Amino acid sequence: MLLVVNSICGCAAGVARPGVARSLQNPDAPKNLATGLRGPGRRGDRPRQELLRGIPALLPQIAILGNGRLLFMLQRHEIEGRTPEQIAAALAVAYQKLATPAA
Repeated sequence: MLLVVNSICGCAAGVARPGVARSLQNPDAPKNLATGLRGPGRRGDRPRQELLRGIPALLPQIAILGNGRLLFMLQRHEIEGRTPEQIAAALAVAYQKLATPAA
């Protein structure tokens, strides 16, 4: 599952979300998609929040989850200052690594 933990900042609107959208054209992109927010009182997001426990909630974040585990994470400091194309490329590398069985 690809999870975009959203925010209202410029890097989410101008870089993260457009980068994720571009990355979804990749044939290895996850088929299950979700978005959410982190913070207290967000009951519907509790299962996903458990998977992100211990990771600072500096938003936005882009995570790939599978088999009840966090498999990959792009955090805010890895999103800020990048272009949507760079985010899409970083996600494409992660998609390919996760889609390729370990030897």
